[in-house]
Amino acid sequence: MTKQTKMSSGRGPVLDTKRLADTLVSGAKAYIDKALAGITSRIDALEKRLPEKGEKGDRGERGDAGKDGQNGVGLAAALIDKNGELVVTLSDGGVQKLGVVVGADGKDGEKGERGEKGEAGERGADGADGRDGKDGVDAVEFFKSDAGHLIVTMSNGATRDLGPIVGKDGAPGRDGFSLKDFDAELMPDGRSILLKFADETDTSFAVELGIPTMIYRGAYKHDQTYSRGDTVTWNGSLWHCNVDGNGDRPGDRDSGWSLAAKAGRDGKDYSPQEPKAHEPVRLK
Repeated sequence: MTKQTKMSSGRGPVLDTKRLADTLVSGAKAYIDKALAGITSRIDALEKRLPEKGEKGDRGERGDAGKDGQNGVGLAAALIDKNGELVVTLSDGGVQKLGVVVGADGKDGEKGERGEKGEAGERGADGADGRDGKDGVDAVEFFKSDAGHLIVTMSNGATRDLGPIVGKDGAPGRDGFSLKDFDAELMPDGRSILLKFADETDTSFAVELGIPTMIYRGAYKHDQTYSRGDTVTWNGSLWHCNVDGNGDRPGDRDSGWSLAAKAGRDGKDYSPQEPKAHEPVRLK
């Protein structure tokens, strides 16, 4: 340790305390580092050494039961509101909004091919009986009001106005026809009748009425058109025409003919036979 002194007038040497303190600290630190050098190197070795698994220790005693935790909260319901936001209802009654989960509508995709028809599913179980309906209400009475409306009285006492049923007055009609002369004439087709009318002013008009009565037209002819009610023979049977302007052949499918009388079976051919000779009858 070096001593430094300062000379002052009238006084002895002065001690430099700062330098003394620095010297003491430096010496103490060097001493401590030297004393701890072995311990520090051992700690470093222990930290670098990998841990080794020791033997399993004895089972410890069971600890005290812990305190009961708080009641959990479950999910009771979930829905998506009109704004596309997911809203969940918890079991404790709380409600939480979890944000928008529905995005904007995408563009329509191309139309896919039509799939094959699936098999019919099994018949489901019968549903529960519905609740009894309300008693029906019957109409009890109908009458016309002064305003020309149809009013109906129901069995429960209520009345309903069904609207006007009396129309407005129509236009004036034509003058009536006063019959002076009348004539009826059978037309060449054999089933149409021509009715002729005349009044006192010599105004006349005629009306032709067709009556589909049965008229035999002979054997069927392929180049002839038949009217409703005509009858013909074809292949030994009698056929009735059901439509006007029929040019189809009887017996064909959807020909417009009906079988009226079916042809009978052919009879046996005649064969002459010699007459048998009868034995004389003798009287006893």
